[in-house]
Amino acid sequence: VFLPMFEQLTITHLLELACGHGRHADPLMQRFGDRVETYVMMDVLASNIDFCRSRHAGMKRARFLVNAGAAYDGVASNSLTAIFCYDAMVHFHRDVVRQYLVDTKRVLIEGGRALFHHSNNGLDPDSPFDKNVHGRAYLSAALFRKYAEAAGLTVLEQRVIDWVVAKDLDCVTLVEA
Repeated sequence: VFLPMFEQLTITHLLELACGHGRHADPLMQRFGDRVETYVMMDVLASNIDFCRSRHAGMKRARFLVNAGAAYDGVASNSLTAIFCYDAMVHFHRDVVRQYLVDTKRVLIEGGRALFHHSNNGLDPDSPFDKNVHGRAYLSAALFRKYAEAAGLTVLEQRVIDWVVAKDLDCVTLVEA
């Protein structure tokens, strides 16, 4: 589900949110590298960014940024053509997701797109994510859509997906600025 939606992004100036140890960078650059001019890897953990700097030291188009966890700190307004986040936002509190969506509108160029893999766990808003199935935070596809539209983004596509054996636990949403 993620790859066909990812292929709808113009990835000239791309940011990966919550990049962790940068596991997506090599496969992405092997497959799509000729389309990427800048690739920003962003994470809240400085240790992850340090690891990525070392792991991807030869990647000339890469930038590595530590952020505070609710915005694209250090990224200029209207500077990105695409953002993606895979297998991390599923754990973000809904208020953090909402703040990222507001800042997504700020950093994307007009017509820029973002692809987010997020939780579709709508069971208990007060349950801590570490007590939920696969650590999923409380957030539904409908609530994500509401937040995205309130931020001024257009939802182009949403796909609710299973995760391992948990039916409809996650969602992948494509938005446009």
